[in-house]
Amino acid sequence: MAVLFEAKNLSKTYGRQKIQYHDIEIEQGKITVINGKTGVGKTTLLNMLGLMNHIEFDENSDITLKRSLLDETLSDISYKDIQKNKEIENLRKKYFGFMFQQDQLIDTMNGWQNIAMPLLVRQSKLSMKKIKDKIDALLTAHQFDDMRENNLMDRSPATYSGGQRQRTALLRAIIHQPKVLFADEPLASVDEETAINILNVLSQKAKDGMTIILVIHNTHLNLLEENDIKYTQVNLDNHQNEPDLKRKHCYEK
Repeated sequence: MAVLFEAKNLSKTYGRQKIQYHDIEIEQGKITVINGKTGVGKTTLLNMLGLMNHIEFDENSDITLKRSLLDETLSDISYKDIQKNKEIENLRKKYFGFMFQQDQLIDTMNGWQNIAMPLLVRQSKLSMKKIKDKIDALLTAHQFDDMRENNLMDRSPATYSGGQRQRTALLRAIIHQPKVLFADEPLASVDEETAINILNVLSQKAKDGMTIILVIHNTHLNLLEENDIKYTQVNLDNHQNEPDLKRKHCYEK
């Protein structure tokens, strides 16, 4: 499988702390798991790849997005060259979807409206009926039928359980069919059944060609293996000890 992202010599400074990364490759159409101890820089790396953080480049560092794999009419792009806000916004809008560590649902909106947000940003004239049809199809495709019960989708997410909020956030992240999904600890606040449900959706999306970049705690790795989820691993703990590490194929069937 082709490499979609190449990250070289990245670093991030927080006060006196500097997080240093070795070279990393993210393959297209696969689940790449970023894991490691607390504070090792998992979310920071995810946010840099997703253009959600300012990136401190030097002459030896860069992130390259092999954009030609997403659109053969376009050339590959260096993140060094797209530091203008409008260019960053356009790239995120065109290719990326996000699941945030805090779900970032808007409690003054109902479930339908929250999930619809990425579609409305991209297709402002799309009718709510068409949007609801798209969301309803996702509920069916991913066996989220219980989210139709008790008028759940018509209610504020403030009334939802942790698992319901996280599945709503997942639907919002994939409703616009992004080429790349960045998911920051989507299993952290849910029970095992919901975690497996989320992993199965991500696995299916990867089989359909979506690139999934997933931050999880080490304790959740067993869920992927127990449920036959294929993934590639970037263990940031190893970056402190293995300077030549690029990626580790951890579980391929």
